[in-house]
Amino acid sequence: MLFLDPGQIGKGYGKQIIRSLIHDYGVTSVDVNKQNENAVMFYLKSGFSMVSEDATDSAGRPYPILHLQYSGKQK
Repeated sequence: MLFLDPGQIGKGYGKQIIRSLIHDYGVTSVDVNKQNENAVMFYLKSGFSMVSEDATDSAGRPYPILHLQYSGKQK
């Protein structure tokens, strides 16, 4: 999970972190709560695309989870 202090959002830190995770550590997939629209847009703009969706989280709670895969095509 990637969380930033609300006061630090929009300063490019998230982009730097995700770029490092992809290029330095080989991260190619992420899961994100579908209801967190800002996070979904961040990952889509960072080159991820949706590959599947679950209606519940891993604990069975009613939080829809999107499974995203890195495609390399940043928007």
